[in-house]
Amino acid sequence: GNPPKSLLTLIAGAALKLERAVGRGLRRSPKAGTYLELLRHVCTARDRYRLYQRARRFAVAGGIAVCERYPVAPTYVHVAPAIPELISQEAGWLAHKLRGVEASYYNRILPPDALFVLTLDPEVAVLRKPEEPADYVRARGRTIRETDWSAARAHLVDASQPLPNVLRELKTTIWSIL
Repeated sequence: GNPPKSLLTLIAGAALKLERAVGRGLRRSPKAGTYLELLRHVCTARDRYRLYQRARRFAVAGGIAVCERYPVAPTYVHVAPAIPELISQEAGWLAHKLRGVEASYYNRILPPDALFVLTLDPEVAVLRKPEEPADYVRARGRTIRETDWSAARAHLVDASQPLPNVLRELKTTIWSIL
């Protein structure tokens, strides 16, 4: 999901906020794909990769790592390289370099050993996640429900059930895999 932010990520995010505030103060329309925005996406990819490394080390040592919003192809719309959508082919060499660095972090994240997808009506998801922007939660919920997960060999779990039922189904499936 959202990994702990490194100092570099915090600095890049603060610089991006400052850039946007100055732009608003000068009454400039916000531009997507500024170098600071691209750098922030690279930092986020780095943070995700570093968290992945910690989880992977834990799993290799015999633990079971449960990860939310793992970057797998069907969910790339929400957790994946963001820079390709922000730059054009005519972008400068630095933008293309940042795109490559961001992609390299995601490319080093191996597929999960097992993938569980909790499905839920998007409107119920919004009610359960009041701390997150409703439009984002709704869009993510729609993407998850509308995705064909068969190629990813995902285990689908109906998360609209009461929590004890969801946990029981998850535990049963996990034990069957182990």
